[in-house]
Amino acid sequence: MNEKDGDDFVTCLICQKLMKRVTNSHLKRHSLDFTIYKAKFPLAQLSSLKSRKKYSLSMTGRKLSTELRQKLSKIHKGKIIPSEVRLKISQTQKGRKLSKETIEKRKLFYKTYGHPSKGRILSEETKKKISEAGKGRSPPNKGKPVPEEVKKKIREKLKGRPLSFETRQKMKAARQNISLETRLKISRALKGKQKIRRNLEKKVAKPNKFEARCISLFEENNIPLKFVGDYRAGFFIEGKIPDFVATNNKKLLIEVFCDYYKIKQYGSVENYKNKRESLFSKYGWKTLFFSDNDIKLKTKECLDIIKKELN
Repeated sequence: MNEKDGDDFVTCLICQKLMKRVTNSHLKRHSLDFTIYKAKFPLAQLSSLKSRKKYSLSMTGRKLSTELRQKLSKIHKGKIIPSEVRLKISQTQKGRKLSKETIEKRKLFYKTYGHPSKGRILSEETKKKISEAGKGRSPPNKGKPVPEEVKKKIREKLKGRPLSFETRQKMKAARQNISLETRLKISRALKGKQKIRRNLEKKVAKPNKFEARCISLFEENNIPLKFVGDYRAGFFIEGKIPDFVATNNKKLLIEVFCDYYKIKQYGSVENYKNKRESLFSKYGWKTLFFSDNDIKLKTKECLDIIKKELN
């Protein structure tokens, strides 16, 4: 068989006949149907590449009637998809991004008919699988500050939204059934937060002289950086606070420091830089470091580096 034949034809693996599609009518001659044929030859192709493309084009933009959808739903109900097919579907869907139009269509559908998984009760086995799959996976929004626009949307959506009696009862029952291990975890987490809060209250919410000089320098040169090192901005990454953060949607952090204090705290300036950079880079942030000598002696060079990264 030629390479071209692979695109134009497929072979019936019983009689070795070339055809555009292995049809049910043809399989009846061998006293078989699709199910038995596929079970006997799992990797067999039922239609040629050319036929599949032609069918795909003919179906593009075609809307199925409600009656046909119901028929298809009944046919596929309770059907077990083989692991090979599941793997193929998974691989084709990986990295696929939905268009804005599709997202809006889905939103409209969910608003009209409700979400398909709404009210669905998951079995304990499924819950366990979901739990195990998510273990060790950090959330995509971890360490990312929530934009004010998004906060406003959430606030407006939840404003005046009353909780049903059923929901309140569920929340109450969930609080009562917390295990001792979970209670201890919550207790430790709260203690940590209270300690941070107390430490922040002790801190003077003012930049030091060097930081104040940097703030003035960046403002004079119209550089889109915001000072967050005074704790008031509430910008934390795993409990650490950078000095400056970009305000033009660039994931850039600026750290300004005096060598003396960093050597005293970390042992060396390199240790300080490595620790900070490895922490912030985990969440996709790029960090630039400038010492007091850099800012004082190489002001123009430092500003050029920052501008280049922000553009």
